[in-house]
Amino acid sequence: MSRRHPTVRRVLHEGRGDTAQRDLLFRNLRLPNGTRKTTWAHRLTDVDERIVHHLAGHRGPLRVLDVAVSSGVSTIELLDALVAAGHEPDATATDLLTHGVLVRVVPGLWAFTDEAGEVVQWDLAGIGLRARSTRRSGAAASAALGATHRAATAVGVARPVGRVALVHPDLPGRARLAQEDLLAPDHALDGPYDLVRAANIVNRDYFDDAQLVAAARTLGRRLVDGGLLVVVRTTAEGQHRGTLWRRRDGRLVVVEHLGRPSDLDGLGVEDLELGPPLPIS
Repeated sequence: MSRRHPTVRRVLHEGRGDTAQRDLLFRNLRLPNGTRKTTWAHRLTDVDERIVHHLAGHRGPLRVLDVAVSSGVSTIELLDALVAAGHEPDATATDLLTHGVLVRVVPGLWAFTDEAGEVVQWDLAGIGLRARSTRRSGAAASAALGATHRAATAVGVARPVGRVALVHPDLPGRARLAQEDLLAPDHALDGPYDLVRAANIVNRDYFDDAQLVAAARTLGRRLVDGGLLVVVRTTAEGQHRGTLWRRRDGRLVVVEHLGRPSDLDGLGVEDLELGPPLPIS
């Protein structure tokens, strides 16, 4: 296996890679919407501490929704912090792409695709190649491999090898995984939850102001009365821009800012009418 260009097949499907290889794999993958699963350990440790502080009075199982979890490293750390504080988290973790399909195209060539069949990564004899390379040479190589893939599929040679979770291998044992686009919310995930966290997703890098408000409404509606909504973004310099709200009487009330305020602040989120809380099943 190439240590510079790790593959989904070797690292996640076969479990051969170490932590460094797994982190490099996630950084190098480019998803169909152009984003990457970039995160790192201990990125949100201080945020986790504030969440635990505001949940100090909670009793019983703790229903948690962590959205856009990327590789899931930060989700595992949040759950560890909650367990250490005596909570019993019942967690759901979502992302735009949590699973994909590994396909053996021809001997020595594999493709890792999303559920719709769009290639995310080529695996050429253990060397990972981006399907959406921004370099001319990479784009040419991807086009050639794509032609091989289409030809092999047409004649029935390409065969699925298995479905692969595109997250940290420990996450499926700690949380339910679900795919969701926040702009097209899946109502099966409506909850309700005691804690909803959206880290490094609900911000102006991804959404315009109207979409930010729509995402806040979706997430706020999923909370029980008294539940916490945490929206935070970490800059390249390691500084947080975040806000923690508590749902009270069908509205969101600011509890604390986490560093500088989040991109939702100033958009009238506190004026949103969230409606009655969802029944707890």
